[in-house]
Amino acid sequence: MQSSKPLVAVCVCIAMIAGCSITPMPLSTAEIDQRIQLDRQAMFSTQPPVTAPITFTEALGRAYLFNLENRLKAMEDALAQGQLDLAYYDMLPRLTALAGYSNRDNDGGGTAINLRTGVSTTDPTVAEERTHHTEQLALSWNLLDFGLSYVRAKQQANQLLIAKEHRRKTLQNITQDVYSAYYRALATQRRTADVERLLGRAEKALADAHTIEEKGLAPPVQILLYQRGLIEILQQMRSRRNELQSAYQELAALMNLKPGTQYSLADGTPSVVPPLPEDVDHLSEVALRYRSELREEDYRDKISQLEAKRILLSILPSIQIETGIHGDSNKYLYNNRWWESQANISFNLFRVFSVPASERQMAVQSEVDRARRMAMAMSIVTQVHLAVERYRETVTDLQLSKQLASIDKRVNQQVANGVQSQTEGELEQIRAEARSLLSNIQDDYAQASLYGAYARLMNSVGLDLIDADVPDNLSALTKLLDQRLPTWSVQNVEATPSTL
Repeated sequence: MQSSKPLVAVCVCIAMIAGCSITPMPLSTAEIDQRIQLDRQAMFSTQPPVTAPITFTEALGRAYLFNLENRLKAMEDALAQGQLDLAYYDMLPRLTALAGYSNRDNDGGGTAINLRTGVSTTDPTVAEERTHHTEQLALSWNLLDFGLSYVRAKQQANQLLIAKEHRRKTLQNITQDVYSAYYRALATQRRTADVERLLGRAEKALADAHTIEEKGLAPPVQILLYQRGLIEILQQMRSRRNELQSAYQELAALMNLKPGTQYSLADGTPSVVPPLPEDVDHLSEVALRYRSELREEDYRDKISQLEAKRILLSILPSIQIETGIHGDSNKYLYNNRWWESQANISFNLFRVFSVPASERQMAVQSEVDRARRMAMAMSIVTQVHLAVERYRETVTDLQLSKQLASIDKRVNQQVANGVQSQTEGELEQIRAEARSLLSNIQDDYAQASLYGAYARLMNSVGLDLIDADVPDNLSALTKLLDQRLPTWSVQNVEATPSTL
């Protein structure tokens, strides 16, 4: 009967394993719909509605607070902080509470042999109850594990700083994108009505031209060339209209406004753009000091140095110290409660042979880190020089655009005053109006490009407009940005290099 018990136990285990088999279950339509609904609510539920024309600083504030990319980086920052907190707990000693229960259906018992005389006892004896329970509360501390945990905690602290640099870079990119998109969207708001009006006029003129062609009221070549000119104007204006609308949607996405949200921009006096930077080499030096990518490489270098220490520490002997109180309900014990302490030392001798290979590996890693940092530094210096040149070119483009807009405006006036024939004069007038409107749009875009180029220059230098710990309130953040924008300038960096 007793021999059948192991077989029964095996059968029970097999049945349990078979019953626990898992079949892959794809997501149901209801689960997917629920996920979509929850995501939609989470994407747009935390931001206040747009109730007034959006100023530039409010657009920046909305992008900082509600942009999903920035939210992700903030969560990654919090995750890195949580991992650092957990790393601190790994350095603490281990306090273990253990309770156990034991039961058997017969007595273990046993005989013994006297090693001096060789005589064995004839009657078996028992020293343990069939049923008893044990308790244990033990404090253990491994000195080697403490050292390794300490090094890992310092590595995690540097990982946290890397996450903060990623957040800095995200905020800088958002600043650059908002600078570029806001003023292009403002051009959209200013010129859309004029574009639609001119498109309507050109489409009406084209319909009239088809009527004239059908009735034979004008020479065929003349009327076809007239239609061709109108279609070219329509193509240009439609292309510009699409570009304008894309800027409007791009700004809405940066502010994380729900697609289809209607909003307007405050068409006030644009911010003053500082003059061209003079000392480009100094800007490059500032970039090497402030760019988040290089700071990240510095932290990675520290992590690599700590990794070398960790490898060397792992070779040392492991010393385990343990002490605790024990209890056992076994009535055959003379002392059912006792305090026990012990210390153990262990050493993996084969680990010693890995020391030269580990040193070579860390030396190679250090050279790789240094080469990557130098390549990145060269890339950053190049970016600064390109950003300065781009900024200068944009200033020149803006000046030329203003001159061209002024010329086209005067041409439009001259054409309007010199209309002679009904068809050719109307085409020339529409064409002149289109050129004048396109020049005005180009002037607005050149102005937007100037702001975008300046923001790109500041991004290439690595200067922050605002800290990562921004106020959660949109109104407070907008006021803070109003205060900081006038002083956010490379001129301030050049004027006070010793304070950096």
